[in-house]
Amino acid sequence: MSSSLSTSFEALIAEASKVVVDKERELRMALTCVLSGGHLLIEDVPGVGKTTLVQTLGHLLGLDTRRIQFTIDLLPADIIGTQVFHPNENKFEFHPGPLFSQLVMTDELNRASPRTPQASRRFCVLRPVVAERALCSFSDVLRFPHRSSWLRWHLHTAPSI
Repeated sequence: MSSSLSTSFEALIAEASKVVVDKERELRMALTCVLSGGHLLIEDVPGVGKTTLVQTLGHLLGLDTRRIQFTIDLLPADIIGTQVFHPNENKFEFHPGPLFSQLVMTDELNRASPRTPQASRRFCVLRPVVAERALCSFSDVLRFPHRSSWLRWHLHTAPSI
């Protein structure tokens, strides 16, 4: 790593450490992931600062950061975006969803069973985005104008009795 890049990296870690306390190792891994355009899975118990870590890095790097909460009623259009029809102009306009952000946080990916249709649709949407940085919507191929990084996490919760 060049000395100026190394200095910038260390400065970002130092600044992020003011907000995310006692998580330097996690900050280094997440920052490396974001800078390389990769994907990171963070698994931990609730309340330890996973969201704060991602939001802090997004803010420090000046990235458009969005979060997708994987509820059981989430639809592909909630992730991808949707086409809106303008009758006066007789045309559709695409309104991009959170997938088109530079830094995307996904929460509770494991909420629904992978065997349910809702979960299958979600993962069918995410696969081409992660692998090919593009997806199809309304017969259009939507390409991402930048490299998106994905920071995903699962929250471990106690089973309900």
